[in-house]
Amino acid sequence: MVWLHGGGFAAGSGSSAIYNGTNLVKRGDVVVLTINHRLNVFGFLHLADVAGEKYAGSGMAGMLDIVLALQWVHDNIKAFGGDANNVTIFGESGGGRKVSLLLTMPSAKGLFHKGIIQSSPALRGMASTTGTDVAEHLLERLEIKKNEIEKLQNLPAQRLLEAVMSMPLRTQVRSEVAAIASLMSFTPVVDGRYLPANPFIPKASPYLNDVPIIIGTNRDEIALMVAGDPRRRRLTEEELTERLTARLGDRAKSILNAYRRSRPSATPWDLFIGILSEDRRLGCIRLVESKIAAGKAPVFMYLFTWESDYKGYLFKASHALEIP
Repeated sequence: MVWLHGGGFAAGSGSSAIYNGTNLVKRGDVVVLTINHRLNVFGFLHLADVAGEKYAGSGMAGMLDIVLALQWVHDNIKAFGGDANNVTIFGESGGGRKVSLLLTMPSAKGLFHKGIIQSSPALRGMASTTGTDVAEHLLERLEIKKNEIEKLQNLPAQRLLEAVMSMPLRTQVRSEVAAIASLMSFTPVVDGRYLPANPFIPKASPYLNDVPIIIGTNRDEIALMVAGDPRRRRLTEEELTERLTARLGDRAKSILNAYRRSRPSATPWDLFIGILSEDRRLGCIRLVESKIAAGKAPVFMYLFTWESDYKGYLFKASHALEIP
């Protein structure tokens, strides 16, 4: 089992204590690996359309690191008691998105045989036009011309990070919404080669590696993100309606009514968490529908509902709770 860490495509580490594979190894006949790979501007700066063929794959470098790790597993895992013909890739949040992408990367085909996507499917990659705009904006901030692209190699890592973090927010980039405000701006690019097509929208990529998968979410994903809300547990009906209307517009009333029917004892705060947690579950359903339409390998879905009693069940069945 090869674990791909969370943190989007911007942060995180396979060596975090929460990812220690000891418990999995004790519970089953399994070898567990966790890996690191390039992230943010170092892993997903799309320069192919700026600087030419020499930089092909630069917008997918972090994912190609993972492919190299899987190749290492294929070549060497027998020496550690593993089976190169029975490899499962799994990950949560950003790690789940990485698994989703690997399912449709030709270079990863044959290097794994099962996949587990926890809490965050990747239905599409970044458009190459958007990736190019992000790269051009960064070069502008660094005062590097397109014909001086090699200068990037000589910049200290900290200088690159500072330039990225200083980028102002843009709301429109070539008719595509793109927030160029943080390290999260750098994500895998549909470059036509290493990621030939969007993985699952509008349909599954023709390069889909049709292996069995498990995919699902936690019932109260958003509880982790809103735990610091000053109105937590005290939200009124009026506040709930106001918040949902701001997010959902005319659909707010019908969605709220549906939730009240299915969760009659839920408080306004519970309903707020439930509805805001829905996007990840719906994304998982969309991925499953695409994958089933494209192939025959089985798909298993789960819903994680176990609640932590920490701080009086404040976090409920939140994002990342299944990892420990």
